[in-house]
Amino acid sequence: MKDRCFAVIFTVFAVLPSIVAAKPVYSLFFRKFTPENGLVNSHINVILMDRRGFLWIGTEDGLQRFDGKYFTDLNFADDDKDSPKANIITGLCQGNDDDIWIATANGGLFRYDYRQSAPRRFKRYAYKETDPYSLPPGRITNLNIDSDGNLWMIIDNELLVNYKARQNRFYKYAHLWKAPLLSLTIGKDNSIWIGGESKLLGNFNAEKRCLNLIENQSSAVTTIYIDKEGTIWYGDNKGKLFYRTKGRKLFLEHTLSKQIVALNDMISSIVRTPNGQLYVGFRNSGLACYDPLSRSVCRYLKGVADDGSISDDHINIVYPDERGNIWLGTNNGLNQISAIFSPFKRVVIPKVFRVNQIFDLYEDIVGNLWIATDRGVLRESGKDHHIDVIVSKYKGQDFIVNRFYRDVDGAFYWGTNYSLFRYNDKSGTVAILPNTEEDPMMRKLKNSTILSIARDNIKGHPALLISLSNRFLRYYDLTDKRWIAVNEKNVQKEIWDDKITKIYNDNNGHLWLATWKSGLGDLTCNSNQPVIHYHTSSNTGKGGRAMNVYDIEKDFKGDIWISSYGGGLYKMDTVSNTLDHVEESSNLTEGFLPDKENNLWMICNGHFHKYDSKNRRYTCYDIPELRTNEGVRGFPIAGESGNIFAAGNDYYVKFDPQQVPKINLSPKVYFTDFSIFNKSFNKLLYGAGITLEKSQNYFTIDFSAPDYGGDNIQYLYRMVGIDSNWVMAGIKNSVSYSNLKAGKYEFQVKASNWKGNYASNFSSLQIIVEPPFYEQYWFSLLVIMIICSIIYHVYMYQIRELKKIQDVRNGIARDLHDQVGSTLSSIAVYTEVAKIFQQQNKRNDVEQLLKIISETATSIVQEMTDIIWSIDAKNDHIISIVKRIESYAKPLCAAKGIKFSIDADAKLFHQSMSMSLRKNLFLILKEAINNAIKHADCKTLKAVLSVDNETISLEVKDDGVGFDYVHDNSGLSGVKGNGLSNMKNRAEQMNGLLRIVTSGKSGTSLTVTFKIV
Repeated sequence: MKDRCFAVIFTVFAVLPSIVAAKPVYSLFFRKFTPENGLVNSHINVILMDRRGFLWIGTEDGLQRFDGKYFTDLNFADDDKDSPKANIITGLCQGNDDDIWIATANGGLFRYDYRQSAPRRFKRYAYKETDPYSLPPGRITNLNIDSDGNLWMIIDNELLVNYKARQNRFYKYAHLWKAPLLSLTIGKDNSIWIGGESKLLGNFNAEKRCLNLIENQSSAVTTIYIDKEGTIWYGDNKGKLFYRTKGRKLFLEHTLSKQIVALNDMISSIVRTPNGQLYVGFRNSGLACYDPLSRSVCRYLKGVADDGSISDDHINIVYPDERGNIWLGTNNGLNQISAIFSPFKRVVIPKVFRVNQIFDLYEDIVGNLWIATDRGVLRESGKDHHIDVIVSKYKGQDFIVNRFYRDVDGAFYWGTNYSLFRYNDKSGTVAILPNTEEDPMMRKLKNSTILSIARDNIKGHPALLISLSNRFLRYYDLTDKRWIAVNEKNVQKEIWDDKITKIYNDNNGHLWLATWKSGLGDLTCNSNQPVIHYHTSSNTGKGGRAMNVYDIEKDFKGDIWISSYGGGLYKMDTVSNTLDHVEESSNLTEGFLPDKENNLWMICNGHFHKYDSKNRRYTCYDIPELRTNEGVRGFPIAGESGNIFAAGNDYYVKFDPQQVPKINLSPKVYFTDFSIFNKSFNKLLYGAGITLEKSQNYFTIDFSAPDYGGDNIQYLYRMVGIDSNWVMAGIKNSVSYSNLKAGKYEFQVKASNWKGNYASNFSSLQIIVEPPFYEQYWFSLLVIMIICSIIYHVYMYQIRELKKIQDVRNGIARDLHDQVGSTLSSIAVYTEVAKIFQQQNKRNDVEQLLKIISETATSIVQEMTDIIWSIDAKNDHIISIVKRIESYAKPLCAAKGIKFSIDADAKLFHQSMSMSLRKNLFLILKEAINNAIKHADCKTLKAVLSVDNETISLEVKDDGVGFDYVHDNSGLSGVKGNGLSNMKNRAEQMNGLLRIVTSGKSGTSLTVTFKIV
């Protein structure tokens, strides 16, 4: 037996090749953005992150704003259509009022206020011949801002220009240096550092207008940088880097200069991160990174076939943002070194080892990393990181190792495509287990490999239980040293060939099986045979999503978790044997591992996910580097150093979970635009609220949550008053509404870095839609007032009409009483007197009385006729009055030998008049004619009706003897007689004016003027 075992060991090492040693390649992944991603131009000159978190990118062909997902073009052609477009951006900085200052090579200086609506967002500052304090003409090559908000810039490498914002003036400093200016930066103390050719380096004093030159070892200072500690760095055109710490006077050459040999290339940009790492960009030699802890320098160049390399070796700017990201502006796109993803180190196995796939990893207590591959086992030294080949072939064939297992007794086992092996740490030898050659299956696996290894006691003996890729369970009795098959009679036939990806011993008497078809298995070992109970989809608590169980692990609290490829992550309730599903988890969840803080790190769809079980928060670390290299697979491995490892194809990934920054699960959302009928009204976003007219019934709200930790931003929104629940928008960052009813609304939006992680905080926008004028309260009140007014005026009109009728009735009654009544009374008196005279036989007196009675009766008839005529509606026109007067006056005048005429303006023939007005006019005219006939002793009598605008004039004129009176404005003072008094009263009732002019030589003229209302 001993001889046979020795022979096996000898055979293994007899076929081992010579040991090969090499160092792995530690790669730094660069996330690239090109025009294919929405970048307007590949040539990036400047980069700026504003206080809201948006990234501003200045290119050779315009300015863009970036939120981590979308690029937004900003059109800022100046107001002068004849001037060139300012599309070459050379400088960016943010003012104290959050405005963005933009320097250009072909358009001057711009000030951008995102709170204004287009086209008022941009204000241009350009050269004016008539203004000595205007911006000088030329290309602006550098732009900085001091703490007071004043701008400093270099123009055409000659002028240093200072813009004082409060004075709105540009001050020029020239002829103070002979060499061209190349670099400019401002310290926290507002110190102004200038570098240029011919060893030009100095601190500029604006008050004294002088440059305090400092000796340096460079031929040209191409860039200057001041870090947060006050250390001043500068690089030259030969690739050398110098620094001066705060409080020192001399500049020292940095170690980086000595480690990068013979670059002889211009340094274009320098930055230093908070952890002390130094990033230096070169004009043609890529990026150099200096680690102060290890004092090592790594250079990163454009890789032709490597998707994760820099997009171009010509670096114009290296920019660190406030979130820990490093951005590179190159001649071929934008590059990002993510703060979120930087802790994940992808380690590439050197090609000399011809590794195609890594299956498992194991870190031992001394820091050595064991790597199981399709080319055997490699070991990376924990000291110098050299990689050695331990085993590459067995019996002349490639030695494929799938699984490592360190037993509780310290034994180190390897699961391979041949059988199970044990490695001897002391001798450095590997051997097949004793009596394996006697087992018909395990002496040489056929088309199978070992997937999982676990230890337990079976029949009172310690045993190693293994699962095979296309066979059922077997175990190795460590006491009897032989292989034993699990009694398949106790197993359902349909799962004999089931794939068991993981055997997990929870140290509580349970061996859990992760099966590919039958769900979760519980293997109970007793004195006879192991018995398996399957927890299938019927008791998962979530339907059948736990059928394909991939991994089983216990966290540090003792809870058991299960991953399902197709169902996601579950927490097991060991009392009810049910599974609680983590809804946010990815369906394609493979292996997982708890860290020291009890976060679960999972491999999902080629990258890493994390679940904070305490706070129930799920995040995704979708590392672009892994996305372009098929990603990691299988099970994450916990190392002795605290790192977590995961295997890829020809590389592995390692990271310290304590160093991985937390992803902001609910980044703040900003409103970026508000447009009505596709026209921007961005200014409305920054008031107390937005008030819209009813006609503005189509508007769009744009929003964004700037985040650069991946590509998982999702948005939810709702319009309170319309949407009863939150609406999932996905990656869409705009919403349109139309035909909203009048009322008050609140638009709310929130973002998440992974589905289901939506926090309670949200951004909101108050919107008021004004009702149309006919729905507004004032309109209703106005309508009510108008209706009430109409009702009132109708009522008053009716009252007035009734009053008019009553006045007419009263007038008729009065006329009947005054004229007819008194006349009838006088007739009655005359009649009684006539009776007396008849009794007295006074015939002559009786005849005289009868004549008086006859004349009085005739007068009564005439009066009655006049009254009836005046109230008849068919006589409303003035022509009726003319005809009536003619028929009345002509016979009387003819009897007296008076020539009578009446003239009326033709415009008045069809002019209608009210009954009262017509009656008064008729009676005045009649009275005037009667007076002239009776008293004037005239030869001619003439009446004239004329009109001027809306004023009617009646004039009655005779050539008689006239009469005496005392003159006043009315022409009636001192005049006696009821006839003239009646005419005056009637003229007043007509709201008219009565005037009388009389003379013994020219007769009498009576004039009445009034308006028809």
